Amino acid sequence: MPFEKGREKTGGREAGTANKSIRELRQQLQAIIQISLDELPETLRDMDPADRARFLTALLPYVMPKLNSIELRAEQQEDQPKKSLPPWLTASKLTDSSLATEN
Repeated sequence: MPFEKGREKTGGREAGTANKSIRELRQQLQAIIQISLDELPETLRDMDPADRARFLTALLPYVMPKLNSIELRAEQQEDQPKKSLPPWLTASKLTDSSLATEN
């Protein structure tokens, strides 16, 4: 019997239904992970400090959001005047004699 356009699908799995073997594999992996999480405090306590630090650093991206770096650039526009230091802050106004009299 050849395929006919417009004919309804009969039999088979419904869309979104997981395969039995995949479902069983996921259940087994969840059990293994749960056992490992229960044993994690003892495992961390027995680890060398350097290994513990590497392990915890590897887990950080799954717990803390990763921060992005931001680059700031200040560009001078041609139509804007160049900014300079105020006259009272320039080094040429300060002399050794004025510093000596202030102290």
